[in-house]
Amino acid sequence: MPHPALPAARRGFTLIEVLTVVAIVGLLIALLLPAVQAARESARRAVCSNNLRQMGLALHAYSGSWEILPAGKGGRGQSLHAALLPHLEQSALYASINFETPPPFLFYNLTAGRTAVAAFLCPSDRTPPDGRWTSYAGNAGDIARYRPTGLFDYGIDGGSIPPRPAAHFGFRDATDGLSTTAAVSEWLINPRTLEDPGDPARDIYPLSTGPVARPDDPEQFARACAASPADGFIVDGYTKGGWWILGAHMGTLYDHGAEPNSRSCYEAGAGWAFIGSCTAASRHPSGVNVLLADGHVSLVGRGVDRATWRAMGTRAGGEIGPDR
Repeated sequence: MPHPALPAARRGFTLIEVLTVVAIVGLLIALLLPAVQAARESARRAVCSNNLRQMGLALHAYSGSWEILPAGKGGRGQSLHAALLPHLEQSALYASINFETPPPFLFYNLTAGRTAVAAFLCPSDRTPPDGRWTSYAGNAGDIARYRPTGLFDYGIDGGSIPPRPAAHFGFRDATDGLSTTAAVSEWLINPRTLEDPGDPARDIYPLSTGPVARPDDPEQFARACAASPADGFIVDGYTKGGWWILGAHMGTLYDHGAEPNSRSCYEAGAGWAFIGSCTAASRHPSGVNVLLADGHVSLVGRGVDRATWRAMGTRAGGEIGPDR
């Protein structure tokens, strides 16, 4: 009589084998995660660069139509961003803006101003709380002051000196060369809240009057700004990228007074006109994207020389730019 078949012995995984597999999987994840993050950031930077490229095409289309560039602060207070809307496939939004309003311009255009424009937002930065923000700003020059040196002027509202409307420049005024003159760059927006601990690359710090009052020397001001107290605070009313529809230094205009990702400052005694340094910035690991006046976008490294960066900010300074 045959013996009944014995059940096959069950063999499971030992604890050591399980731990080994877990360790291998963890190691693979640790190796792959940076690569995945780098790929995602590369894609975000490509989108950011393309946004700037589209703004460059819009600037050249605007120049082709009017033979000048939009002012940094238009006659009603509108930004260059608002002027470019028809050339960014935003004709309906442009048509909704009332450019014939009495002051204040924003009061009559709140709905349009709160409309998010994808071309004005860099995906590498934080998601803004509403649609009014812009990650891109026009180049006002080597420092914010009453003598515009960049491609976009914001004028002077008044106060202790006579008011001066913003000037319109054209590509022909960039005698330093279109390929070496910055037109638009990116920065980090600052939707500051009471719970936000602050970020030196986002905030704008006040300087007291005194040795840097009304500075004509950008280097002097940049050094004073870098040496300002580390516990500085954001200045009420001055917010990077606060309203894309409004033309204003710090709101839609930046300058080349200090290198990218450095601190932004203004002179606290210059209430009649903003004087200071409002820097470009980004969360890209290797630098900031800059749209040059000829329409190409360049990634400027974080270690760029301050003099070279400042030369890119002037349209007719006679400096030797990075490509000359």
